[in-house]
This record gives sequence, structure tokens and C-alpha cells, in this order.
Amino acid sequence: MWRVALILVVGCGRHLNPEWCAVAGHSDPGCTAVPAVIDARSGGCAVDDDCPGSVCLPTGGCADPNAVLHVAPDGAGTACTSELPCQLATAIGGALPDRHIIALAPATYRGMVAIDHSVQLVGRNATLQAATGDAVTVTSSAVAELDFVAITGAVAASGLTCAAGTTVTARAVRIFGNQQGITSAGTLSVERSTLSSNTDGAVVVTAGAIDLHDNFILNNGSDTARVASVSIAAGVTGALAFNTVAYNNARQTADPGVDCNAAAVTGTGNLVTDNTHKGSFGVSPQVVGACDFTRSYTAPGTGGNDLRWVDVTAGAPGFHLTSASTAVLDQLACAAGEDFDGDPRPSGAACDFGADELKR
Repeated sequence: MWRVALILVVGCGRHLNPEWCAVAGHSDPGCTAVPAVIDARSGGCAVDDDCPGSVCLPTGGCADPNAVLHVAPDGAGTACTSELPCQLATAIGGALPDRHIIALAPATYRGMVAIDHSVQLVGRNATLQAATGDAVTVTSSAVAELDFVAITGAVAASGLTCAAGTTVTARAVRIFGNQQGITSAGTLSVERSTLSSNTDGAVVVTAGAIDLHDNFILNNGSDTARVASVSIAAGVTGALAFNTVAYNNARQTADPGVDCNAAAVTGTGNLVTDNTHKGSFGVSPQVVGACDFTRSYTAPGTGGNDLRWVDVTAGAPGFHLTSASTAVLDQLACAAGEDFDGDPRPSGAACDFGADELKR
């Protein structure tokens, strides 16, 4: 599993988990206010400033400066250097196998982003905001990776659309404020990301393969939403693992949680609960279809923070577990891995359900 750079910079102050900060023996900078130590000899990094002329990758290493194209909303020309950044469309169109990492200056990029070359977009504090249509579309069998960016504004379309034949990886992204968060017919991987406030569902997969793990999928849908927050068609392959799918909404005749009709998709360690019909809790079942969710938590829930999360009014940070979340703690034997924050999993006697593993 990848270890994203967020583990070096996201701590108690960000994910609001006092249970974690109370544990002795760790060095989370969010709790201690001690800067992370960067080993320059190994190219280690936590933020882009640790990589002069380059960008900090999710693996915690600096990209080869010669492989990076630099962009800014007011960029001009075709140099795409740190001194002379170019427009995002120019960088995508000019990407080559040995120069395909696109460093987004922290800013808002307005207008639809069309990715038809194989690229890696790295954009801490960068927002891709649609005016009309889909915010980001990946086509032409491109292999694309999006890291750290926010995707929003597609109020009548999708935040991220992946065409058949494409391979798309999204790491530590935020997709919010769209009609649908992600629609995909290709090979899709989403990890350690947050999908929220998408009015007609978070993820719709019509074909291809998926690997969705350690994500928060929260507060999507509406009283008139026609589909589940996560909808997977028959014939799709892959896995859903350790996702928190909660407080999503749908109309009375639609399942608000996960509708998975692909018998080849496994659901392990997920926390699917408190999804509602027109705002009313107690909806059963929370998962429907052919996927196997026997190794996940899928109780209907009663609302009112019945699982004792940190604070259900605080978005993804609030859906971290506390020591009072006993119904979902130490529930599942699992291989070693990492949670949404990069904390080790398991931390206790067994793995916890959902995107957050409570630090013991």
C-alpha cells in the first residue's frame, strides 16, 4: 500500500481526534507542533517546499525536476518551468513519458480539464472547478493520476469522469459539490480521499475495474437522488475496502448506501451505516446487490452519532473513531495496512471498520 505524504503533516489538529493525540509514544506533528524531519539524502519530503524546482509526491519523495511541468492559472507560453509556468491544458498536451508530472500551483483552475495524455497531476491546495460540464474528463486510453487536488463545480455533471480504456488513480483528493462525484467505465483506484456533498451520489461505476479503499464517502445525495451513494454495475471487478459510507441520502425508492451488482467485487472492512431516505434514518438494508459485504459493518443506524464518532457535523474529520465507537473497533482480522491518515492498521487486536483506524 502507498504511504502518502499526508501522514507527515496531518495530525490531531487536522483530523480532530483527541483519542489519537492522547496516545503516548508517537510523533504526529499535528499534536506536538514539532516539524517533521526531512532526510534530504533520500529525497524525503512532506510539502512541495521541501523539493526546490520540483514537487513532493504521495510516496514522500521529490520528483525528478526534469520530469515536472509547472502550471499556474495565469501561466503563459510552453516552457512549463518553475520560473515560467504554463497553462494546465498546455502541460497536458505537451506531456511526454519522461516529463509527465504536472505540478499545480496552489490556486483555483476554472473550466473543464480534459486529460487525453498520460500524466500525474500533483496539486496541494489546488482546486479544479468546472463552469459547465464535467470538471475532469479522462479519455483516449490515458493513464492518469490525480494527487491532493480538490474537484468541484460540476453541478449538472460529474466531478471526475473516466472513459472506457482509461486507468485513473486518485490519491488524497477531495471531490465535492458536483452532481455526481465520480463516474467510471475504466480502471479506477481511489484511496484516502473524501467524496462529499455530491447531489446525485458519490461514485457510479458502469464497467471496468475498481479499487476503492480508505475513503470517506459522506453527505452525498438528496431527497430526490435516484441512485445509491456508491453504485457498481454488474460485470465490474475489484474491491471496496475500509471505506466509511455514512450520512448519505436518497429518495424513498433508492438505496442510499451501496448498490453493488458485481458478484466479482468484494467488500471488506467497510463501515456503511446511517444512510437515509429523505433524511430519515433506520433504512434497511444499507447495502444491496450481489457483492459480498459479510466482512463489513452494514447496520442501518439511528442517527444522532450512534457510533460515537468525533463529531458528525464536522465532515470527514468528524467521522474519525473514538474509544466509545465500540461496535466497530477491533472487529476484523486483516493484513497490515494503513488508514485514511496513514496510521498503521491494525492498531489494536484487530482492524476497525471504516476509513479510520483508531490509534491505540
